[in-house]
Amino acid sequence: MEASLDTSKVNPRTEFLENYAKVIGSIISKLESGVYPTEATTCFCGSVHPGHQLTSRDRYMIPHRMVICPDCSIIRANPRMTAAAYKEFYNNEYRPLYDGWSYGHSGVESEQFDTFKLVQDAKGGNAFVQFLDYFNLKPKVVVDIGSNLGGMLLPLKERGATCYGVEVYEHGIEYSREHGLTMFHTIEEVVEAGIKADLIIMQDVIEHLTDLHEMKKLIPLLAPGGYLYIYTPGLFKMRKIHALWQNAHTYQFCSETLNYVMERMGFEAAFRDENIDALYKYSALEKYRPTTPPKEWGVYIMEHLRQVPKRRIPPIHCINKFDAETQFKTMDAILGMKFPDLDSLVKASSGSALVVGGGPSVGAEVETIRRMQSEGSKLFVIERMYPWCHQHNLKPDYVVVLDSSDDVVEGFTHIQPGVTHLLGASCHPKAAVMLKDAGASCYVFASVNPYMKPHDLWHKHGYEKMTVINSGGSVTLSGYSLAATLGFKDIHMFGMDLKIQVS
Repeated sequence: MEASLDTSKVNPRTEFLENYAKVIGSIISKLESGVYPTEATTCFCGSVHPGHQLTSRDRYMIPHRMVICPDCSIIRANPRMTAAAYKEFYNNEYRPLYDGWSYGHSGVESEQFDTFKLVQDAKGGNAFVQFLDYFNLKPKVVVDIGSNLGGMLLPLKERGATCYGVEVYEHGIEYSREHGLTMFHTIEEVVEAGIKADLIIMQDVIEHLTDLHEMKKLIPLLAPGGYLYIYTPGLFKMRKIHALWQNAHTYQFCSETLNYVMERMGFEAAFRDENIDALYKYSALEKYRPTTPPKEWGVYIMEHLRQVPKRRIPPIHCINKFDAETQFKTMDAILGMKFPDLDSLVKASSGSALVVGGGPSVGAEVETIRRMQSEGSKLFVIERMYPWCHQHNLKPDYVVVLDSSDDVVEGFTHIQPGVTHLLGASCHPKAAVMLKDAGASCYVFASVNPYMKPHDLWHKHGYEKMTVINSGGSVTLSGYSLAATLGFKDIHMFGMDLKIQVS
């Protein structure tokens, strides 16, 4: 008996892939025939250089040439589809191309697609609410630019915020309105309606713009003190380089190139990282300092794109593990203890200083440290090395206290008399209390933090001066900065061991 093949049944995955290929083929055909016309572009920075080519096709092999500007390091499409062509593309192929892959290959029926997409976007909205909570932001009026089906707005609406969406995708507008959201086609319509937003959301939008100067349209939409949230796929967060390139993306940013654009538009970063999750406030362009194109970042970008095995680490931005509310409460508690500001010690010293961190190598340097201290060098140690000094019969001249973690108090089991303790205003309050109760000599300073403005707290507690130290995100590095601030010129570092692992 011969086996027969039932051709009446088609594998859903095979059918999906065939349809998917048709979508890609349609886009390529429209580009080649001129149905989707393209045009040459110039760089945002004003450079006349056409840019150095990075790729000629996107991740789906659709013709899409991306270049990097040698004068500002911004990556852009050159040439790219016209704005009119992109509008047609977003209404015809964009969703089947990019959202279709997420659900179609799993066999999800087309009529269920919107529900699945809405659920996924709502999950992203919940995560976004947690992000806002970190900064203690509770907006009352929210406008989401590029809101799609409105999923990002749902958790904010449930919190009581008045929410509006702006979308070019007609189906997204209709679907959102059916689910109770007020929708607009353009930013201009929102402005004309007199809406002022405490928060504007631009998630996965700025990389799609054909003209970055359109960001200025948001200025009249922001309420005084309002925030603009931007998410765009951060270049340095992408490990699969080929996945960077999408024909829908006219730009590709790292945090530094995005910040250059935003500053040129008159916005100032309240927070940014390499993810990129960024919060901006409008700072009035005419009052804001001129910006310099981040030309030097081209080296970091190219090494990353080429996946050079041994490459330079750029000075990236990241997030503090303690949220803004916790940091403010900590500083309020520390400043309330009325320790004198570090100002009286600035440039009061000279000579040699030893800065000791907690790396494994420091164990082999005890005798060297002892000898150099006996020869007149002043000893700076981080708070966690305070007991280590007691163990090795060393008396530090200065102890740097910066860490906010609970276990940092373990460093103050042996508080030595005659030692000067330099306290970051964000250090753990329990450590400060232990020092105060012991009658220890203490001075307080502020760390550089571009996302927090602690001046009001210092004024609240009667401080006339606030000394700011560049901590570099490390207690040991802050020890170096403090030694230099106090006037020491010859600074030696021990135990600053680094291990970089890339997976």
